[in-house]
Amino acid sequence: MTCVLEEFGPASQASLGRRTSMDRSDVVAALNDLARDGLVRRSPDPADHRRNVITITPAGAARLRRSTGCSPGFRTRCSRRCQPASAAS
Repeated sequence: MTCVLEEFGPASQASLGRRTSMDRSDVVAALNDLARDGLVRRSPDPADHRRNVITITPAGAARLRRSTGCSPGFRTRCSRRCQPASAAS
């Protein structure tokens, strides 16, 4: 998920689920873990307070850079089916 946030920018939980092909409950569980570890931040969407906007934190970006990062195959598959974060809901 941090790969998607790093590549496409802040996103709603729903768009992260679509981009990663994850079930909504799995997205929430993963984000809970990432937020607990300080790797992502949830903020109310200023345009729709019913939604959260997820943003990778500096700590999350640093961990991603230290890791092996996103596989080229993941980036290719994701790029084919993803729109930029500004166009996604």
